[in-house]
Amino acid sequence: MSELPFSPNVPGVGNPLKRIQILDILRGMALMGILIVHFVTGPHWMFADPEQRALMPLPVINQVLSMIVDFFFTDKSRTLFAFMFGISFFIQLKTAQHHQKPFKQAFLWRLTILMVLGLLHAHFLFGGDILRYYAVGGLLLLLVYKWSSTSLLITGLFLTIGIPFITSIVTMVYEINLFAGFPPMSTVHEGYMSPSFWDNLKINHLSALWRYNAFFLLYFAVPATGIFLFGIWMGRRNYFQHPEKHVGELKRFVSWGLGLGFLIQGGNLLLNVWPVSSIIMGHPVFFLIRDLLLSFSVLLVALGYVCTLTLLCLRPGWNRFLSILAPAGRMTLTNYVMQSVLLWWFFNGSGLGFYLKIGPSVTIFVALAFCALQLACSYFWLQYFKMGPLEWVWRYANQGKKPLFRNQ
Repeated sequence: MSELPFSPNVPGVGNPLKRIQILDILRGMALMGILIVHFVTGPHWMFADPEQRALMPLPVINQVLSMIVDFFFTDKSRTLFAFMFGISFFIQLKTAQHHQKPFKQAFLWRLTILMVLGLLHAHFLFGGDILRYYAVGGLLLLLVYKWSSTSLLITGLFLTIGIPFITSIVTMVYEINLFAGFPPMSTVHEGYMSPSFWDNLKINHLSALWRYNAFFLLYFAVPATGIFLFGIWMGRRNYFQHPEKHVGELKRFVSWGLGLGFLIQGGNLLLNVWPVSSIIMGHPVFFLIRDLLLSFSVLLVALGYVCTLTLLCLRPGWNRFLSILAPAGRMTLTNYVMQSVLLWWFFNGSGLGFYLKIGPSVTIFVALAFCALQLACSYFWLQYFKMGPLEWVWRYANQGKKPLFRNQ
């Protein structure tokens, strides 16, 4: 995951064998966003019905905070994470070409290892794992990476926005229930709240199995693959290798991405609180148009975030401040899995058991505390070790030999 190759002549990086810090910062930001989303609006809140939410402390504040997190982070952090995967693929490809090393076989082996890790993570720790989607979607990159930039963008838009839109039309016209076979929410709640570790493990395993359902594949896995293509396109244009040469373009992306993206998101938020919105959104055509615009807005906002952080990294003061995210970005795999450990420990009945007991008014502070914990742990760990523990396993599996672990 975070084993990114190196790029020469990157601003702020004098040695060509150093990492591209901007990418580590972006990856760290995506990780922290994912942690906030999982803790604040995860299953403990998403699956709760109105009566259960009303019993949680500070219900009104909970509702407001959940909307704020949805507005700024939900879907955007996952999209930013997928951007990073596509960019990493491109840089790995160029590095292999520069050193005249075979790439396809090595990348296929990486995807195989990623799938194994994803399956273990999904079925034994966090059913919402995305690594297995990445492992399958990564296969497409080997088929399309030589395409023209225009073809990549069109295909990326089709996979990211077109496929979910077509799926919505088909399911609406033919009245297909993509959630058929899912257990009742009462079963889900009992599984997570049980003090038995094995009951928690069972419901997590079922949650992992649900993610092979057509709904998750068409609305999450396929769009993630489309976002990879945007990452390749951005890598081709050297936005991160030489951002100082593309300041004007990056600023335009920020204006359009955040401006239009948040405008659409804001319009959707107003519809949700507008008294007559249920009448408008009850019409299938308006419902489909709203979903199409929301998918587009998520992509725009994520692009805006990427470009905003990249531009800020060109300013010394901001670069020093944002660099606190870089150590976490260098330990992507370890931190991603550790977030799942923290989620299990905090919410499941075999841990602290806060599932359905507290809402966003409390979990937002828990999320921020765990963000600080991961950032601090990543920083101090890398003072003594060259990489995270799971990154060491990842590199060992890829290279077939033990990499150096301790700093000299």
